[in-house]
Amino acid sequence: MVNPVDPSMVSTAPDLAPVAKILDSSGTLVETVKLPLMDRSANLFGKRHLLSSSYTAGRYFVIYQWTLSTMVYQNADVFDVIAGGDVDGQVIGMDYMSLPTGRHLIYETESGKLISGRNPKV
Repeated sequence: MVNPVDPSMVSTAPDLAPVAKILDSSGTLVETVKLPLMDRSANLFGKRHLLSSSYTAGRYFVIYQWTLSTMVYQNADVFDVIAGGDVDGQVIGMDYMSLPTGRHLIYETESGKLISGRNPKV
């Protein structure tokens, strides 16, 4: 989230929606994300952003940029991606089936992948 401010640090509506430029630890641009207005009364821009497989473990820098009367302003942030999780995303649906071949769990991930597991144990 970013709250655009003018040179005197007063919250000000920008000319256009701010963008977040995400760079990896070597300074290579990974992605540019346009930030929609979230709260008009507080002048806050931002969005939930799911990381794709382009984000490997490591440190990332975010440069928020906005324009006020042709002047470009910016602010910065940093985040770390740690190893773990699944590149196909979170499980969004799951079903249990008992078949002659065994007990099965079938689940779908955010990427749309269907995965089956057999004879699950707790």
